[in-house]
Amino acid sequence: MMLYSRGISSSFFAVVLLFTARPAFAQVAEIIHVSSAQKQRATLLNPEQSFDIRSPTHETALILFEQHSIGATSSLSYRLRGEYDSGEDTRFDAQVQELSISGLIGESWIVNVGKTQLSWDMSTSFQPLGFFQDGENLFDLTDVQSRSSGIPLVAATYLSPSWSATFVYGHDKWSTYDGLSSGVEQWAARVQLLSDGYDLSFVVQKPAGQSVGAGLSLVLSPADFMVSYVSAFYRQGTRRPQNQLLNSAENQLVDFFPFSFSERQSDTPYWRAVFGSTFAFKHADVTLEFSHDERGLDETTWSRLTSQIRYHNELLGSETDPDTRELIAANLWFNSQTIIASGSQQSYVFAFVKSTFDPVSASVFSRLALQDGSALVGMTLESEINPNLTLSANMQAFTGDDVDEFGLTPIGTSFQLTLRYVFN
Repeated sequence: MMLYSRGISSSFFAVVLLFTARPAFAQVAEIIHVSSAQKQRATLLNPEQSFDIRSPTHETALILFEQHSIGATSSLSYRLRGEYDSGEDTRFDAQVQELSISGLIGESWIVNVGKTQLSWDMSTSFQPLGFFQDGENLFDLTDVQSRSSGIPLVAATYLSPSWSATFVYGHDKWSTYDGLSSGVEQWAARVQLLSDGYDLSFVVQKPAGQSVGAGLSLVLSPADFMVSYVSAFYRQGTRRPQNQLLNSAENQLVDFFPFSFSERQSDTPYWRAVFGSTFAFKHADVTLEFSHDERGLDETTWSRLTSQIRYHNELLGSETDPDTRELIAANLWFNSQTIIASGSQQSYVFAFVKSTFDPVSASVFSRLALQDGSALVGMTLESEINPNLTLSANMQAFTGDDVDEFGLTPIGTSFQLTLRYVFN
């Protein structure tokens, strides 16, 4: 399972910005070193442990970022990342993670132009309204590794004392369209109502080639130590790639890539929502969330997927012809592409607990797939060695039976050690 961040990767523009930015202009810079190790395991998706999983890996990144005033009513924000990977394929990568100009027009309008993030959803494990922000990363919940990246957009917000309205056009044309969150051209609008007791928002959003969808979010604080929230979104059709082999209960061996965007303009309704609460206790912060996404596989389609996987394993065990074995291995890879990092099934429960005992903090989390009971669990230890230097250790493990979502994952355990030094 790979971690990635969107950006204008390896572009001349990024390199020039990164290495011509004057240190006096960059109020904050940081160096991050990440060493990762992943333990591959034999599963029904990886019976011969043939997945190309590099381990260990070592990455060192230099990040420059600042919000710089331009005149009295506008500012320039940027975050530039240069990354050196010292693994088997040594490489350098430069990214413009964020680069935008924002300004006040009159007394009530704020305009933002450039590559930036707009957060319309406060949930941790799943964001139904996360159109203009990076997808959730359960391997780095607080973005210690500074991988999050913005979306190219133009946004205009009208402010009043009790409400606001935001209009956004975004076009992630530098990224490859994948049917999920990458490479999307879209527009959206949000009306936000504010009071002492709640924060209520109504949202509409339309990507190119799809119908308009509508959603809402509500944040409440019923007690001083508790914040509760819900966000939901509805649209007919989905751009999530569909595995056409799951349309039939018959097991198949095919010689073509079986995914398409066949449901992008369909009349089928798809709901997605998350309900959560965060509690601030004396010695720990606790977050609990339930999420449901009808774009995922229900029990019938998941059963068809696991039946395909078992069928391909049986063929691989009995076949001796090299060309046929290669075709079977390709079909197992097709099966694996149905399982995505954001969740392949429909319903999940997420729990996160964090305690801080200066200078060390410890956290644990679990994401449980309700359809089969498998889980991704993780633990983080973080220590502030001094005001500039932080050391973080993360470990994740995938648990479940052989046909469960997290039991099928070719990775059994994953470990990251992150050293972060901030210059300011």
